[in-house]
Amino acid sequence: MTHWVGEAAYVFDKEHSVLLIRRKSSSGNEIWMAPGGATEPGELIPQGVIREVKEETRLDVELEGLIQVNEWQFDDGRNALAFVYVAKPLLKEPIIDTSGWMPEERNNLLEVRFVPQEDVHRLKLRPSHHRQLLERLLSGEAAPLPWPVTGEQI
Repeated sequence: MTHWVGEAAYVFDKEHSVLLIRRKSSSGNEIWMAPGGATEPGELIPQGVIREVKEETRLDVELEGLIQVNEWQFDDGRNALAFVYVAKPLLKEPIIDTSGWMPEERNNLLEVRFVPQEDVHRLKLRPSHHRQLLERLLSGEAAPLPWPVTGEQI
């Protein structure tokens, strides 16, 4: 059995705005989502989410904890696991720099910005279950589990 393992992070700034990416979906629709992607071979999941946030937003982040693990099955029968974290930017005043995006990223990644919490409900957020998760985080109903940012390979 082959598994796809990925990760995403909801990054909150000091005003509690959340870092989101507007991108084109495979169907061509514009959607908003947390930065994230696939874990690379030999990479620990926390390392993967830190790398993915950096690649997509150019921000260095510190993980605060694990908030959710999602599991589903792709149409081809592969199982997927996605680990969702809460993080904070390491810079006091983050500057989002998209100038280094690769050409294929420029075609799919349309915008990166901190969205004020009062505006989140207006966005077409995907995957759809993340809307409930993000609303629970913003309301204080959900809190991340402490998670080691670095781990030892055995």
